[in-house]
Amino acid sequence: MREKQKLYYRCRFTQLSPLRLSGGKNDRTDNDLMLDSRGLPMIPGSALAGVLRGRLPKPQAELLFGRDTVGADMTESAVIVGDATLPADARVRVSYRDGVMLDQNKVAVPKAKYDFEAAECRAPYTAVLEWTGQPDDAAADLLETLLAGAAADGLTFGGRTTRGYGRMAVDICRKSFRFPAELDAWLSFDPYADDAFADAAPLTGRAAAPQQDVLRAELRMTGSFIVRRYTTEVSPDGSENKPDYCALQNVAGNPVLPGTGWAGAFRHHMLNLLDEMGCPERRDTVNALFGFMGDGTQKQRSALCFDETEITGGQSYTLTRNALDRFSAGTSGGALYTSRVQQGGQGVLTIRLRKGAADAFLLGLLGAALLDLDRGYLTVGGETGVGRGAAAVTALTLNGRPLAKETLPNALTEAAK
Repeated sequence: MREKQKLYYRCRFTQLSPLRLSGGKNDRTDNDLMLDSRGLPMIPGSALAGVLRGRLPKPQAELLFGRDTVGADMTESAVIVGDATLPADARVRVSYRDGVMLDQNKVAVPKAKYDFEAAECRAPYTAVLEWTGQPDDAAADLLETLLAGAAADGLTFGGRTTRGYGRMAVDICRKSFRFPAELDAWLSFDPYADDAFADAAPLTGRAAAPQQDVLRAELRMTGSFIVRRYTTEVSPDGSENKPDYCALQNVAGNPVLPGTGWAGAFRHHMLNLLDEMGCPERRDTVNALFGFMGDGTQKQRSALCFDETEITGGQSYTLTRNALDRFSAGTSGGALYTSRVQQGGQGVLTIRLRKGAADAFLLGLLGAALLDLDRGYLTVGGETGVGRGAAAVTALTLNGRPLAKETLPNALTEAAK
């Protein structure tokens, strides 16, 4: 009898940014989170399998996860991938965020505003993977290498991952059973028990060859800023007036500048720079760099990823203002509103650029836009027309190497070679 082997991998995913993974319902927002039977966010096994499959060339992906062609060539996945779920006592913060539908030119579509749910949780999501085969099967080594690379690199799940959503740190450990020698041990093994992997060593490996250039800018907010989160809060006794809107915050209670806001600000500014330079013919290449969705099947994924920026060390203050009538420029009756805005603080802007996606000209343009952020010509967030959203760049690194600000455009240009 030929020896067989079963491999079990426990995968734990810890959120580094909000998760936006829709369940297809719109009961609470236009785009509700996918929830399990307990009402907690989850990552379905199909999503995990898809992300892992996407890290492999097609022949290797089909060896592990099957061939999905119709007919006799279809094959079953060799890996059983379970759902990634949270512990029953996990404390989850669900935030409601706003978006607006954009046309193929990334211009807001009238009356197409929408909202969606995003989950933040510090407890890990846990999934179990199972593989069965011969000990000398090449698929076993391939699966081990794949998961070790995922543990080293981290993974992203859900929607808008190029705008900072769904980033996860990954921790994986393994249990192995050989048959018939370890049959009794396998029969008593429950992969979902809390102590099932207590004696399992963590899976380690080298990160895959870098597919992105990572630009990291340490920021100091030089004034006030806000990304609005509209509130419906009222004090129980009516003695305190709550603001009509305040700054968007993360699970730690710190204000954030989301990746969508950064991408929009940089895209708009780079297009303006092209117009000022007299190079309108390059607008299509900038739009392609940031991604687009045209008519029918024409679409392109963004080659730039902007992570969400958490701002710490600042303070907030409440401001009461009057809405103005656009025709008379006088105050509108009954249109007094209150906002809570943020002042000062520090944070980090991380931009990831897929290698080979931009030529030297576009990279120089990106560097110029970042320098304009430092100079106050590029602002981010809401109410920039009244002076909000300015920041200074205090330190720069490219792929971990420190950079002087004045050398940034040249350094990015060199990265394209």
